[in-house]
Amino acid sequence: MHYEHLSDDAFYALRDLLLRDSGIYLADRCRPLVIQRLRKRLDVTGKHGFWDYYQHVVSLDPDHPERIAMVNALTTNRTAFFREDVHFRDLKDKVIPTIVGTGGTSGVLRVWCSACSTGEEAWSLAMLIDDALRLYPGWKAEIDATDINTDVLKRAQAGIYPNEAIETVPEEYRRRHFLKGFGRWSGHVRIASGLKEMVRFSHFNLSSDNWGFSGKYHVVFCRNLLIYFDPCMQRRVLEGIRSVLTTPGWLALGLTESTPIIREFFHAEMGSLLLHEGRRPSEKVRSTLTRCP
Repeated sequence: MHYEHLSDDAFYALRDLLLRDSGIYLADRCRPLVIQRLRKRLDVTGKHGFWDYYQHVVSLDPDHPERIAMVNALTTNRTAFFREDVHFRDLKDKVIPTIVGTGGTSGVLRVWCSACSTGEEAWSLAMLIDDALRLYPGWKAEIDATDINTDVLKRAQAGIYPNEAIETVPEEYRRRHFLKGFGRWSGHVRIASGLKEMVRFSHFNLSSDNWGFSGKYHVVFCRNLLIYFDPCMQRRVLEGIRSVLTTPGWLALGLTESTPIIREFFHAEMGSLLLHEGRRPSEKVRSTLTRCP
């Protein structure tokens, strides 16, 4: 089948549904992306057009497999090992020594990778932190890696990648943390089991009202994600991140992400990571947050 026409009504209805289900906002320029990514879903469900497909998915429970499949299809999952590596350098050279220096001779370094996609960012964090904590034998690390897309989470947890994907990984880390594939997995590598003990993958929707995390995190990576949210959703996410950070705590955003809202929650920096020191948002900011849907 060919689905070239996406009416205004269907586009705006699908856009609003995605916004409600995920917090992701699609600008008008994303219309070709919606056509491209939902064609397969129309074929799978046997629907004859985008409006027909919308009427089908909107009638389903948010946890229905097809509604989840729609969200999976419309989320962007660009990632790479040690992407924007300045964050990793600053984490190792500046942030981790600060956390350990104020935490005593032993402890647990807790990190949240909040949009882990296919896992490269989470595994990069695990490799770097494993290396950094060799200087502090009383310390260990726990990394929670989450994503809204259930398809990419399966790939992340499997930890299997083509050889070319690890070209940006330092040679020492490649030798220590990857196993070479053979047979049907020739041309691929797999994350070694020792590293897997450090990372826990799970499904999480940042637009959820339930941010009831168990414990707090020293560091949160939320990189290149705010750009997909409108200002109201950006506020909700930053307020949520602030609430799950330790005091002090650090946040890594994408290097090109810039919005005045960030400074309402994070008012200092350590290298490329933003610092939260426990300052509460002003009354004006809090009143704005309460108006967010």
